[in-house]
Amino acid sequence: MNTQTIEDSQELPLVTFNSLYSLLREEKKTKVLMKLPEKFYPGFQNFIEEKQTEALKHTQNKENSKAMKEQKIIMGSQNLINELLSLRLSKISTLAVKTTIFDEEEFSTKNLMEDEKNFYEEVLKLSKKAKQLI
Repeated sequence: MNTQTIEDSQELPLVTFNSLYSLLREEKKTKVLMKLPEKFYPGFQNFIEEKQTEALKHTQNKENSKAMKEQKIIMGSQNLINELLSLRLSKISTLAVKTTIFDEEEFSTKNLMEDEKNFYEEVLKLSKKAKQLI
């Protein structure tokens, strides 16, 4: 493993099944976007890769019950992240549309992740085009 990879992985937030569940629960409670840890999505990807490695190791060692447990964690985590992402994208879309409709300079976008900013900008652009048709 090269030094760059080690440094990158040290900067990633710790993501677990329980932390995903807590983040989703908190995101559901509020109408505004919740602040996620910096590099959250790469941290999630790292978590899934580690779980896949553990599951494979258990499978190779014929520890089927442990391998199945890891697979259940992977599947459950992927379901949680999909629900979290769906909720966040819905909130971001609403934010962009409200910004357009109410001719506000911009509603608060401070809790957008870097990757989510691109999505926001695209929805904003499309909603402005739609408003021009009216």
